[in-house]
Amino acid sequence: MRDLSESINSVLQSSVARRGDADHPSDVHYRLSTGSILLDLALSGGVAGGRISEFFGAPSTGKSTISMKLMKAMTNLKGEIFILDTENTFDKIRAQEMAGVDPKLITVVNPESFSQIFEESLAVLSVTKKPIL
Repeated sequence: MRDLSESINSVLQSSVARRGDADHPSDVHYRLSTGSILLDLALSGGVAGGRISEFFGAPSTGKSTISMKLMKAMTNLKGEIFILDTENTFDKIRAQEMAGVDPKLITVVNPESFSQIFEESLAVLSVTKKPIL
């Protein structure tokens, strides 16, 4: 069992990027508040900017509420909002009503495949210089 553990650790050490120590500085330049002090503390100050973040869970557990808070925080940074809506349920008007976000600032993509999620993400990230959510 020890050999397996050592092998896994060896692979992880060679393939995982470490960030946040003196030898590997973090490239996170901003964080967005979730609106929850405890969740922000658990996330070291909020959701890291410049990262792909996924929220998942059972219905009615606050995923949409957190998303709306993040959208509002992003508009305060004058950033762009990019939604990968895998369930085809996102409503721009609801975002406007709940968070006061201008629907024109939101780009929604409904990917049909797992690979399209990455293709669309990379396309957006390659053309924008603004913070993006």
